[in-house]
Amino acid sequence: GEVARSAALASLGKLAASVAHELRNPLSGIRMNAQVLAEEHRQGGRADPSVDLIIREIDRIDLYLQEMLALAGPPRGDAGAPPLSPVRLDELADSVAELVAARARHAGIEIRRRYDPAAPPAKAEPNRIRQVVLNLLLNALEATPKDGHITLSVQASHGAVRFSVRDSGRGV
Repeated sequence: GEVARSAALASLGKLAASVAHELRNPLSGIRMNAQVLAEEHRQGGRADPSVDLIIREIDRIDLYLQEMLALAGPPRGDAGAPPLSPVRLDELADSVAELVAARARHAGIEIRRRYDPAAPPAKAEPNRIRQVVLNLLLNALEATPKDGHITLSVQASHGAVRFSVRDSGRGV
């Protein structure tokens, strides 16, 4: 009856959230590589509208995935929220930096790392933190001029851990 239907809907929501999470990370990598290709074409004087179309379609897919996550996910503070686990922010930052490494090299931007080995793991939901770090890095790449640098920092801070992304751009 109603209980079985509710359980089935909850399972479907968990599956949708899992699929959306798994698709968003590789989609971000594909988008970044398409942006590098589009920039190479523009600099070579041979702009390709099909690459711009690919980027727009990826953005559209990502919006659908975000909506799916919002609909499938429990409200904040709900007992059904994804479990928190210890996350090494330095390792997570390195894995995200690898996703954007080709774009950074192409733009002449150095990614520097300053990791405090004494920094403890953060208690977090890894996929959400990975998405935040990716967004911060993408913003920093857009704000950083050629021959600039981005610094990823993880520091111990009063028994907690602090993560930051700094760029050599002009600022807001």
